[in-house]
Amino acid sequence: MAGISRNAACPCGSGKKYKRCCLQASAKLQRETRLRDAAIRLALDWLDEEYEEEMDAFLWNSFLTGWSQESLSRLPEELVELMFINGREYGLCEGMIAQEQSESSSPVLALDLVLGPGGPLIDAVQRRHLENMREAPLSLYEVVTVQRGSGIELQDLLDESMPLRRVVEEHGSQALLEGDLVAARLLCGPPWHLSGAIYEFPIGQAASIVDDIRKTLAQAPADLDRRRLQGQLIIDTWIRVYCTPLPSIVDHGGDPILLGTDHYRVKDRAGLAAAMADQPDVGGDAQRGWARLETPEENFSRTLLAINPGKTDDRIEVFARTQPMAQAGREWFQKVAGDTVELIAGEVTDPLSSQGLSSGRPFVIGVDGASGAVDPALLPEGFWQDLAETRLYENWADEPIPALDDKTPRESVRTENGRRRVKDLLDSYRLDEERNARQQGREAMDLTFLWEELGLSPSDEHR
Repeated sequence: MAGISRNAACPCGSGKKYKRCCLQASAKLQRETRLRDAAIRLALDWLDEEYEEEMDAFLWNSFLTGWSQESLSRLPEELVELMFINGREYGLCEGMIAQEQSESSSPVLALDLVLGPGGPLIDAVQRRHLENMREAPLSLYEVVTVQRGSGIELQDLLDESMPLRRVVEEHGSQALLEGDLVAARLLCGPPWHLSGAIYEFPIGQAASIVDDIRKTLAQAPADLDRRRLQGQLIIDTWIRVYCTPLPSIVDHGGDPILLGTDHYRVKDRAGLAAAMADQPDVGGDAQRGWARLETPEENFSRTLLAINPGKTDDRIEVFARTQPMAQAGREWFQKVAGDTVELIAGEVTDPLSSQGLSSGRPFVIGVDGASGAVDPALLPEGFWQDLAETRLYENWADEPIPALDDKTPRESVRTENGRRRVKDLLDSYRLDEERNARQQGREAMDLTFLWEELGLSPSDEHR
């Protein structure tokens, strides 16, 4: 608790001085957290030194099954790094290593080797942490409540006997939202805490993910190791829905489709119309909008830039299909239009992002102004709500969505199961929007209109 004097009364209400109460508890917790983190590093470093080939084999055969260095190269670097971080912890907890000294003996759990004779030198806190990791299964949890910077409450979705757990988690509580679906190892306390690796899942697929894993576990033979099967199912599902390379679509020029839209305020409408009329490669008018053509003299020509009327007379939107086209188009348009317009903001939308592909909506991955990040206060009133209702979700209810088995939301709500999936999908939109709004320092869009269009209510119970 920054800013509190050591000798002041502790804000927890205990009546003790801060230095004798929560300050001591906080310092102890931070020390134990550092020791736990160091324990994992020590264990993995020792395994890399003693059993490098065996650990690598487990990583590729049981975690990155079916992947290669070439296929990983098509993913973003930060995602590949996350896969290896999570994969190494998974190998520490679940990896089985054959002992060369005794070919007839069964493989040994990697953590048993670390904690056994000849393992690395670790202290009592670190040993207890690694022992807890050995006992804790990888499970699916719903984030029930979030206290930023301090902790979260998790509900186990695969073990109904487990009560709601309050978990001390400083970093995860900054990024997670209520309703998120995550996989993790929950280690007993006090206080309860996570082992380290957290696997996030798209909330729009939460119900189907949980149902599929539950069904597979229920149908498994009684003599099968449920814990190991559960962990493998979670890993395979996470890799499939979160890490699988997305299909790519490209423009005729070979550039990836990454939609760019610049929003302008029109300061001189007549001047803008005159400037457009002077351009030999531009067709259209102020009422319908203009289009800049690549080869205007031919019967069929690719549109380089679409200049569309905005919702009000003093707004226009300049649209391009790829980022090179958007960048070149912005430079061209601002040079031609001059002082007749003023750039308000620009959005970049990836139609094949993991959010867009699974949820049936484009994902706005950035909004910037003429000189970097735009101040939300400079945007016109209602900008974000208008963006939601007229662009991002304009025809959403009647468009097929992969997460709904390629049915439209309007079709899906006709059945009980489909209605539940649509509600989960709408919840995912809300969570994504809250996260994006917090990152961009703006108010979140109100997506209630999507529920109302389908005759649903956000207050409906559906979990």
